[in-house]
Amino acid sequence: LLRRQVRAQPAALKEQTPREAILEARTRIARELHDTLDQELTGISLQLNAAAATLKGDPAGRKLEVVHRLLQRSQSEVRRSVWDLRRPALESGGLPAALQDTAAQLSNGSTTKLDLAVHGNVRPLPALVEHHLLRVAAEAVANALKHSGAGCISVELGYEPGTVRLGVVDDGCGFIVEQAPGHDAGHFGLIGMRERTRKIGGSFGLDSAPGRGTRLEIRVPEIQPTQKSV
Repeated sequence: LLRRQVRAQPAALKEQTPREAILEARTRIARELHDTLDQELTGISLQLNAAAATLKGDPAGRKLEVVHRLLQRSQSEVRRSVWDLRRPALESGGLPAALQDTAAQLSNGSTTKLDLAVHGNVRPLPALVEHHLLRVAAEAVANALKHSGAGCISVELGYEPGTVRLGVVDDGCGFIVEQAPGHDAGHFGLIGMRERTRKIGGSFGLDSAPGRGTRLEIRVPEIQPTQKSV
C-alpha cells in the first residue's frame, strides 16, 4: 500500500502544479484588470458625469448621459469578470456551490431574502454551460436586487433527464417585457442573457407583468462535459 501511494505521488503533483499555475495566473490577471482598466474607466466615468452635468438639458448633454450609462455598464462587467477570476468556485465546488457563493456575494447587505434550491441528480456539465448559466443567474439576481424592489428572490437549478433548468423568480414590481429597454438606453442585461443562452444551445423564457414579479427560465439540453472555452 505504501509503495502504491509513493508511486501515485508524482502523478498527483503533476495534476496539482498546473492547477496552481492556473489559479496564480487568474489572480494576476484579475489584479491587473482592477489596477489598470477598472481605474481608467472610473476616471473616464467621472469626467463624463461632470461634462453631462455642465450640459444638462442640452441634446449633447443627453447623449453624454447615454454614453455615461454605457460606460458604467462596461465597468460593472469588468468588475464582475475580475470577481469571477478571483473566485474559482466552479472548479472547486461545481455549479451549485458557485451559485450559492454568487448569491451570497450579491445579496450581502441587502434586506431581500435570497433562496437557492437544487433539484435532481447533480452532475458535472460542460465548462461552457456552467460558466454561462452562472453569469446569467448573477445578472438576473443583480437586476432583481437593483430594480424590482423584491422581498424574495428564488434561484432554482434543476437537473432533469436530458435537460438542465435554471430559474430565477422574484416577487417584485415586474415590468412589461415588450417595453424592456434596449441598447439605446444602455441596458444590455436581457440582451446579454439571451445571447449567453444561445451560445449554449438553450431556450430562454421570461414572464413578467407590472405587480406580478418576474420569472426567468433557461433550459439547456444536456451534453457530455467536454467543452472548455468560454
